[in-house]
Formats: sequence, structure tokens, C-alpha cells
Amino acid sequence: MSLAAIKKLRTYIKADAALAAWCTAHYGKPLRHLIGYKNPVNANDYPAICYVPVRAKRGEQPNEEEMVSIVIGVNEKEMVDDVFVGVERSAEAAKLIVGRLLIYGSSISIKDDVITETTDLGTGHPFYESELQFVMLVEPSTAVDDAALAAMDDFVTIHADYDVDPHQPQAEHIKWAEEPPDYTTSAPELTDTTTLPQ
Repeated sequence: MSLAAIKKLRTYIKADAALAAWCTAHYGKPLRHLIGYKNPVNANDYPAICYVPVRAKRGEQPNEEEMVSIVIGVNEKEMVDDVFVGVERSAEAAKLIVGRLLIYGSSISIKDDVITETTDLGTGHPFYESELQFVMLVEPSTAVDDAALAAMDDFVTIHADYDVDPHQPQAEHIKWAEEPPDYTTSAPELTDTTTLPQ
């Protein structure tokens, strides 16, 4: 999995002035922006945002997909009006990040503009986390090579071999692709040869 999309996402969120101001106002220090998930060990680990690549779909056109998890972590011991402050703080940060991601003209493209938010219900008090999951649409990793595409002008003939059940092993396919094709031990069920107009 390429980290280019995750690094771009981190840079984009790190540049959010409202999120930085929120963190300074509540914690007196900047957020840590980590790629990968860090399990909280002590209060110094927080506040933090972890950017976790979950899975990717490659080869899609015009965009590939990167499923991402953003975990927002805070350390809050207090309770105000029977509300754990950690629940409130992690929700505030999540709201700021969602707003940043879904703003019109964002450089980050979210599939269907859908972000799923999950909270940990304070099971690790005083450490609280909110998780945002979404699919980013990114540039394809397998771009077309313009030089190779231009060289295709030299093609005069296109040939294809079709193997139907029961399939031949790959070694036989390699023989069929040779110039000239080697059909001594097996042959495709169907061949197609097309001469292109010049």
C-alpha cells in the first residue's frame, strides 16, 4: 500500500487552523499527527490523530480507492454536568475534521461524501478516542505511459488466444505468446488475429 495518499491527507488536516486553535485552547500544545495507530500508554501520547491505511482497491479508473481510518485521541479525566469531557472533546475534534474533509473544493476527495464516525464509549478512561472511516478517491497508481502509448502506432496486427475450461497451465500460455507461437503440446480453443488499417 502506498503511503502517498495518507501523507497528503495528514498534511491537509495538519494545515487546518481551526483544529490547531482548538487543540491549543484545550491542551496548550499542538496535536501529534501519526501515520499508523499508537495505543495510548500515558497522557503524553495525547492529543493525537492517527492516520491508518485500512485497505486499497487498485486498478480502478478513473480513481483508485483508499479506505482510511482516522483515530482522534484525547486524555481527559474530568466530568462536567455528568458528561465525560473526553467524549465531548473527541467529538469536537471529529466534527472539525469532518468539516475540513467535506468542505467544497477540498483537495481530498471522499467517495460519496460519506464518513462513518465511531466512538469508544470511554472504555479506556481517561483516554478517549473517536474514529472516522471513509474511502478516499486517489489518482491511479498504474498510469498510462505516454511513450508506450505512442509506440503502439507501430502495431499492424493484434493477436489474441482464448483458453476455455479446462484451462492450460501458465507455461503453455507463455509458449503461445512466443513469436511465432508454439502450439506443439497444446493450443488455444480460439484465436483471433486482426490486421489494423494503415
